[in-house]
Amino acid sequence: MRYGTWSALALVFGLGTSACKSDKGAPANSEGSKGGAASLSDPKSLSEKGAATVLDQYVAINSRMRETNRARLRELAKQTEKGFLWNKPFIQMKAQVRSSFADRRSYVFDGKVVDRQDHLGFDLASVRR
Repeated sequence: MRYGTWSALALVFGLGTSACKSDKGAPANSEGSKGGAASLSDPKSLSEKGAATVLDQYVAINSRMRETNRARLRELAKQTEKGFLWNKPFIQMKAQVRSSFADRRSYVFDGKVVDRQDHLGFDLASVRR
């Protein structure tokens, strides 16, 4: 018998809209003090045709990339096995939960909400050893 903490959970979800926990994410201000995956202070990291400003580019890429990712996830879901490929529980590593699945994120720029997206990940921060 194995000792320790463990649990089992059946997880079923659909990719759609539902009530979500909220969070505020990057960008923070016009100086690019908080930039997320692509910083506003580095215009080369953002390029979207027809976007007038770096902020417009960020919002366009943030929305377009998420929709592309959702479409890819839907395609991958069609190719998965019908049954489970494992029989043991997933055990979370020793880490602090930084963001949960389905957080509703508001992206604030100069004090104004410029975009809203649903986070489809589960973010963990490793703890210091």
